[in-house]
Amino acid sequence: MVKEIGYNSNLTADGVSEGDKFRKGKKARVLFDAQKNILGSISDSSVFDLKGNEIATLKSEERREKSGGKIRVAEYASDTRSFRLVDNKFYTAAGDTQMWTGYFRMRERNKAHIIVLSVLAAALTAMLILLSLIGLPFGEKVRPVIDIRDVNGGWEAQGTVAVFPNKVKPGNSGEYEFILNNPHNAAMAYSISLEPLYEGEKIIDFPITFRLKMNNVVMQSPEWKRIEDMNFSDMTILAESTQSFTLEWRWAFDDGNNENDTVIGADGGKISIVINVTAQAR
Repeated sequence: MVKEIGYNSNLTADGVSEGDKFRKGKKARVLFDAQKNILGSISDSSVFDLKGNEIATLKSEERREKSGGKIRVAEYASDTRSFRLVDNKFYTAAGDTQMWTGYFRMRERNKAHIIVLSVLAAALTAMLILLSLIGLPFGEKVRPVIDIRDVNGGWEAQGTVAVFPNKVKPGNSGEYEFILNNPHNAAMAYSISLEPLYEGEKIIDFPITFRLKMNNVVMQSPEWKRIEDMNFSDMTILAESTQSFTLEWRWAFDDGNNENDTVIGADGGKISIVINVTAQAR
């Protein structure tokens, strides 16, 4: 059963009533207190309360050196309140003192130059395909392509593929079938991996788990895998042959991460998934 998400009205002057819904500020990240209750949200320019009202604006910021990179130190203020953000830590300031109030969850930067399709987490509907074929020993006039298709046609022509139904929520499961075809007269080595993105950046604790079948046989092991573990490398497809795949997915009711599942829906952020396929001649 999904855990009921909690709220902390410390930043909300008129408090919250039963039935009130959390509203995240524009381009903001969710702020949590020590008990992982939602405080409000923060963007590069503003602090917002639980109802999405702006309660403070950016007054100054700087970048400070830190082991492994730089951190952002920003000051936010209104006529009545002042706040300080140090990296992802959020403080309430009063004169020369400051009190730790909350934090937002860090997201790993996406270093790949990939254009993705973003869809609402509450209605996760499609995946974007990235097909990268490298090192193929074909003449310049021959385009090195592995043909990948599903019931709706080739991936290249579709751009995005409907892996999920219109609505996805805890308790849902399903599968998506596709075929990989090597039309060339040389065997090829290929790899498949999945990558989750949140508003264009890599995320952790993705709630949906997966299994991949090749020619109706589960690859590696029958256990359901987290998305970051869905990496299959150095596989072979013979010349002028095909292989069929079934990507099984499920969102468990109780996967030990119900809080994260709930926050994804409450946050209203945009989630997308990239399927990476790379290939080269044997």
